[in-house]
Amino acid sequence: MKFVSFLEFWLHSKMKSRIKLKTYWVYYGLINKHINPYFGNYEIEELNSKVINEFIDSLREKNLSKSSISITISIIKTSIKNYYGEDINRLNLCFDKYVTPYQKKQESFSINEQKKIESYILKTQSINLYGILICMLTGIRIGELLALDWNDIDFNNKFINVDKTLYEGKDYNGQFKTIIQYPKSQCSVRKIPITKKLIDFLKEMKRKAKTTYVIESRGKRQSLRSYQNKFRRLLTKIKVNYKSFHCLRHTFATRAVESGIDIKTLSVVLGHSSIKITLDRYTTISNDFKMKEMCKVENYLNKKCSSNNLLDEPLHYLL
Repeated sequence: MKFVSFLEFWLHSKMKSRIKLKTYWVYYGLINKHINPYFGNYEIEELNSKVINEFIDSLREKNLSKSSISITISIIKTSIKNYYGEDINRLNLCFDKYVTPYQKKQESFSINEQKKIESYILKTQSINLYGILICMLTGIRIGELLALDWNDIDFNNKFINVDKTLYEGKDYNGQFKTIIQYPKSQCSVRKIPITKKLIDFLKEMKRKAKTTYVIESRGKRQSLRSYQNKFRRLLTKIKVNYKSFHCLRHTFATRAVESGIDIKTLSVVLGHSSIKITLDRYTTISNDFKMKEMCKVENYLNKKCSSNNLLDEPLHYLL
């Protein structure tokens, strides 16, 4: 059986009911753009470690993103395993480990930039832009923000319930539309505590709301692309260098770490599966904060060492 024929069967019959709609189209695109052209003439029984790893090398040469290569490899592994079942072990397939290139941490807004964004929104009293403030104060993702309804806001117990996300993509018929589904992982389903400042923002928004949607536009749920464009225009207007909307999430995480928040708590609030993800991907420390922390070291040394000039003593004496 041709591998490409089995992949088509596998995707539509085996995986369609198991994966999210968005994931289905990611798989569909990678299969048709990269896997099928390469393996078009291969029988599935002809696949071995050498053939597959040569394909992986070809993906690297195309400069595909880390995630695209990782997902493509996963498609091949999972589909072959599905074909052979328990007999997969006798093939002794060995995949070259993909070496992750250095990835620069995504930036966050500085304190001054954050103040400028907040000041402009509050000055203009543009209720529609209050969603930006919600993101800066909770770290919620843009898709999660736009999926919020007012019944997701619990004013009595003071939390936001996050159990869905919004994105714009194709349905199973290939038609583009706004789609609301469960968040990206089970860890993303969470309750985010809301502070008094945020409660005041939300109450003001609800008083002026015309629909059940927290972020609305002309009586409808705000679209993702439109809201991203509003954010871009806002940054241009206040002369803040452009950073993606997702940087608001990084900004919240960075301010939280700088404030001394418990990292495990922050990880849960962000909806991460581990604190490693929180620290590795979502936090940057500003130079001002680093300077303040270094000053703590200097003050400590001055306090402990200046009276008896320990720092001036030879090393062998200290030991």
